Amino acid sequence: MKNTIIFTAFWLMTMLNAFANIVPDTIHNNEPKSCSVSLPNDSVINSLGESINVQIDMPPNWGYYFWSSSNGTIVNINSQNNFAFATIDATTTFYFTALFPEGDNLISNGDFELGNTGFYTQYLLPNQSPICYGTYLITDHTSAFYTSTQGNCLGDGLFMCVDGAITANKIVYQQQVIVEPNTYYFFQIDVANINNSQNAMYRPIFNFSINSTPVCDTFEVTTNWCEWQTFYDLWYSGSATQATIIIIDDNTSSDGNDFAIDNISLFKMCQVTDSITFYVNGSPCNYTADLGIDLTVCQGDSVRLWNRTSDTGTCQWSINDYEGDTLTFVANSTQTIYLIMLDSNGCTASASVVVNVQNPPQITFSGDTIICAGGSTTLTASADVSNCTFAWNNGSTGNEIIVSPNIPTTYSVTATTQPLGCSSTAEVSV
Repeated sequence: MKNTIIFTAFWLMTMLNAFANIVPDTIHNNEPKSCSVSLPNDSVINSLGESINVQIDMPPNWGYYFWSSSNGTIVNINSQNNFAFATIDATTTFYFTALFPEGDNLISNGDFELGNTGFYTQYLLPNQSPICYGTYLITDHTSAFYTSTQGNCLGDGLFMCVDGAITANKIVYQQQVIVEPNTYYFFQIDVANINNSQNAMYRPIFNFSINSTPVCDTFEVTTNWCEWQTFYDLWYSGSATQATIIIIDDNTSSDGNDFAIDNISLFKMCQVTDSITFYVNGSPCNYTADLGIDLTVCQGDSVRLWNRTSDTGTCQWSINDYEGDTLTFVANSTQTIYLIMLDSNGCTASASVVVNVQNPPQITFSGDTIICAGGSTTLTASADVSNCTFAWNNGSTGNEIIVSPNIPTTYSVTATTQPLGCSSTAEVSV
């Protein structure tokens, strides 16, 4: 059981690196996707050491995939990653987890077809010929940007044509988008070297970052002229609610260093998991675990989880590898809690539940806070979430009060979300 739990914890922590090994072709093509996977039904085999095969009912290379097993059995996969095979010596459950893109591209005008809009740059539009360092142009062919005989590089429409700056850390492209916390996103961009020199010193060296954190290692394009390349990586939002995408060219050479970028995209990824169990020499284990429905609690609330079925066994939880029948913890951020149970016969069962965390309301005030003696003022409290009730320390309810203090007075109000009851208190002095 200990090996199983160590493997499960390792899977949760290293999923991002494991997913990053496969190129999801359909993300670039922006085809419709279905956020679901389906494994065959559980099966019984009659002898130890028997080889088993599992076929996934889905197109190959469609998203990011990851295999694991309940007891650390090595899972071999084919090159397309939709077929797995293994040799087992005991009842084993295999888990298949996938990330799929869903929804629209979050980047506005990422293909530049709307022209010079929707993004920030520290580069300038050209105002003289020949073109100076640190300039750019939105065009569909490089000859509109360069007056030299370097050739005419084309894309699949409009793209951003750039003459690299000789000043370090100058922003080529920046855009901020809204994201969901604790969610995987897929970042992708097409780049091309448009300087016909074969000298590697003259090619751009891209630095891609999201929220000031590098998305991946520094990316160097090929020295081949006008050879479009696709850069991609997964990014996990953590607690972030906004993502600032920044592109910088780390090459500050005054020679060469000319490039084009296009098709910048950021897609939200949904995560799904399915499993299949192979039972050895006997009937399938009738062994289950259940953590109930997903929960929504206030930040800082204490949460208690337990297996709700009548089955018992050794319980291992995904938080700090805790072992015990009941898990109690303080919820500070939304997360998925996993439980794996093992009985004395070697049967395993697993369950998960999402604990959603609602932050306390943030309160702001409006109204005059400096008045003349004998005067009055209306104080208005506002919260950053809807469905809040307000209670003031003078006994008033509602988000507004009219006060006429004779001396400097501090008023406090408590805002409480409904129906969950998450609350916070703030003060204002008049």
